[in-house]
Amino acid sequence: MRTRFAVPTRHSAREITCYPFRVLDYHARTSRRRTDPRPSQSLIDYRRPTARRKASQLTRMPRRKQPKIPPGLKLRHTLRGHTDNINRLAWSPDGRTLASASNDGTVRLWDAMQAKLRRVLAAHSAIVRSVAWSPDGSRLASASDDGTVRLWDAQTGELLQTLAEHSNSVSSVAWSPDGLAIASSSNDDTIRLWDAETGKTVRVLKKDALFYSEVLWLPDSKLLVSSSFSGNIRLWNVHTGRLQRTLRVKEGFVGCIECSHNGQVLASGARNAVQIWNMTTGKQIHELEGHTNEIQGLSFSFDDRLLASKSYDDTVRIWRTDIWETVAMFYEPAADFDWRLGIAFHPKEPVLATLGEGNNVIRIWELDYEVLLGEGAGVEESVHYTTAKVALVGDSGWGRRGLVGVSRTGSLRSILRRTGSSSG
Repeated sequence: MRTRFAVPTRHSAREITCYPFRVLDYHARTSRRRTDPRPSQSLIDYRRPTARRKASQLTRMPRRKQPKIPPGLKLRHTLRGHTDNINRLAWSPDGRTLASASNDGTVRLWDAMQAKLRRVLAAHSAIVRSVAWSPDGSRLASASDDGTVRLWDAQTGELLQTLAEHSNSVSSVAWSPDGLAIASSSNDDTIRLWDAETGKTVRVLKKDALFYSEVLWLPDSKLLVSSSFSGNIRLWNVHTGRLQRTLRVKEGFVGCIECSHNGQVLASGARNAVQIWNMTTGKQIHELEGHTNEIQGLSFSFDDRLLASKSYDDTVRIWRTDIWETVAMFYEPAADFDWRLGIAFHPKEPVLATLGEGNNVIRIWELDYEVLLGEGAGVEESVHYTTAKVALVGDSGWGRRGLVGVSRTGSLRSILRRTGSSSG
């Protein structure tokens, strides 16, 4: 959904049409130099046909040559079928089915291991933003810009219920681990908790009134985590409806959040860094640097040994969670205007689903743990690249300064220990 804003320029105030996070980027550009090589979208008057053509030409800049797939990764399948950009990916609890939510208004269910389409769920009248499975895998919840949450029978594709009490688009939906409740976050500035059986609203939580927000449950089903473009991460007690804790990111908006399966660690993406939080203390314990643009997708592996992040810099990075360093990085072009990028680890196997070709296809990757977590395997090239990028980001005010000229893993680790920062 697009929104009109009046953005002042050096000559006059122009009304433009753009996505919310691009407007935030405009304000960021006024105070610091960005490393994004793509041109600004905020100074173009989209009311004029010539300006729209100019904007289209500017955004279609030639992309860099795609590098080789790093050691430890193998592309198994590419899934095609959606007719517009894909927003969210979610594996069924047994790992047999992958659900994808798309701007084409549908949810598709895939047999990802066999590269076959199983079923298309079509009832929403607008973009489908998010999708979530029930813990037993029998039902599916989808959230859409049409303001509804819809519940589906995953086996037959039958529409079971439509939850329609939000007054604006619904950006995120999450099913509680105990299967009793569903949480949805909307642009009407509320988070609703629904009874998963009756479909009735159990509680309404007031969230940050600033564009989209994401919600996820902690494993105990007692706490709900929400994020928004205000830069706040909030933990809610779902039984009382009270705000229990607020985690504040130092700079930028929070584009995505993800919790480890053991519930001990929360990862958040703000600007071009990943923040790692201790959920017991509520303190940030690490910051992972290396991406050079906003991060909009995070996922922990089934055993919590790896964390995957996807960014608007057109790369996916895989981090090992014991030392928080990059073990692999590969190229995946992202759409220019999608606010959330789908990425999802398989719930039982070392398999990763990502979006490619401008978020129009789904790629299924096999991961070799022996290579990715082995001593020195596949790390050297990634380490050298990361340190160069961190030095560049540091000049713009976003990263740590001083990480230059480091090409060996041992040297990098020693610097990380001194700075308290973590890079690939």
